[in-house]
Amino acid sequence: MHVKSLGYTVYDASGWGWKSHKVANPTWDDVWHAIHRLNRFEYPFLSLWATEDERKHTYDDGGLFEIMGGNGAYWLAGTFDGFFQRRLNNPEQGEAEVAVWTSDQGFTDAERHICRDIEAVIRAARYYCDHGGFDPTLKWESSV
Repeated sequence: MHVKSLGYTVYDASGWGWKSHKVANPTWDDVWHAIHRLNRFEYPFLSLWATEDERKHTYDDGGLFEIMGGNGAYWLAGTFDGFFQRRLNNPEQGEAEVAVWTSDQGFTDAERHICRDIEAVIRAARYYCDHGGFDPTLKWESSV
């Protein structure tokens, strides 16, 4: 599998206390469960890294696929192949802000960058895990 490390953060009930976790050499089952566990608050995001070396877990080294959200609203982005956080792009969905992380600092983005279909999220993650690239069945931002 292309992914060598799965990272995720868990927030406490206050939404301010948190703990980061890493799973070295995750299985597809680990990734699948981590995606299904996302809920915007306690489990707001996960990171799929192409290296197990934590010194390279930076945006500069690339090899990162991120999923944020849960409960029917997911934000996906890839930092690899010359892109920095290349997001989904569906302009027809509009510009209304959607909160995909509601604890701590939180995060919102325009509806055009949100995926409402968990099966599409699973496909995108599986494609990255298997091929280290962007799922060609989804629309992604085109500029580097």
